[in-house]
Amino acid sequence: MKWGILAVFLLFCLGISAQQLSSFLPEGGKVTERNSSGKTWAMNGVYPMPLPEVLKKFDERLLAGKYQLMHKIPMTPDQSRILAAWKKGNKKLIFMFWKISDEKTGFSWGRVK
Repeated sequence: MKWGILAVFLLFCLGISAQQLSSFLPEGGKVTERNSSGKTWAMNGVYPMPLPEVLKKFDERLLAGKYQLMHKIPMTPDQSRILAAWKKGNKKLIFMFWKISDEKTGFSWGRVK
């Protein structure tokens, strides 16, 4: 429950569109849902790879795009859920990653305004 409250709080606060970010996401993922309401995650999806590999790909992609890591917070003791906040100038992105299985990882992202 704690991670949900934190995620909702962080989602309040950006200026990048879902279209822009979907073209920016690391290759190999599948977008399963988009939402432009601003009241929930802007995009959800799945990667057919382990959580550590997905985290590494996102870190590399965001760093290459000149984003700075603000926070990376394990949401469970086994670190099977990770919340990460990134910024670039006044743009802020929040990502949630979770282990679905040993070879499958879910992700969501949202804008911080």
